[in-house]
Amino acid sequence: MFTSNNSLTLEYWQSFQEEIPSKPGNYFWVYSPWRKKSDDFDILVARINKFSNVVLSFEEIFKSQKTLIKVNEISFNDYKNSSFLGLGDNAKACLIDFLETSVENRAYFCSFMHDLAFLRPFYIGKADDLQRRIKQHMRGDGSSPIMKKIRSSQISFDEIYIGYDEIAVFQNNKEVLNVFEELTQRLLRPQLTKKFGK
Repeated sequence: MFTSNNSLTLEYWQSFQEEIPSKPGNYFWVYSPWRKKSDDFDILVARINKFSNVVLSFEEIFKSQKTLIKVNEISFNDYKNSSFLGLGDNAKACLIDFLETSVENRAYFCSFMHDLAFLRPFYIGKADDLQRRIKQHMRGDGSSPIMKKIRSSQISFDEIYIGYDEIAVFQNNKEVLNVFEELTQRLLRPQLTKKFGK
């Protein structure tokens, strides 16, 4: 379903949007800075720190007569305010030791994290026409909420992957496409999806 095998970077799609099929299906967006070379330990640690502090979610607001609650999802900062993938001191020291040991360990870690990133896309949508819908998100004026969030988080377009699944079976049944989108959103809970099934 959502794998790096059926996705390319936002940087690529901006130049080759016409390659996206004009067919119904689901599409997904993933943030993964882990495909870049990781030979240098210090560069990798800086990448981990940045990744740990990126929050690709929208604020949710709950309002009643007497209260207003604003909720933001956090990815890694726990109650101890750890900014290294949310790891405690011992786990962080263990990972750092593993990464310092060899280039092979750093390559394995990056491959592991890249695969892990695809388990939970930060956005999932459906479209009657994949090409048209993805183009709407990428339009040049930058008004798409997803693009605004990516830019405000200072994420490089070569770290954002967009993939899609053509679903020809839905060609004549648009309502069931909505159901499959909602099921996917409910199970994976992508951070930038504001409302399931929408």
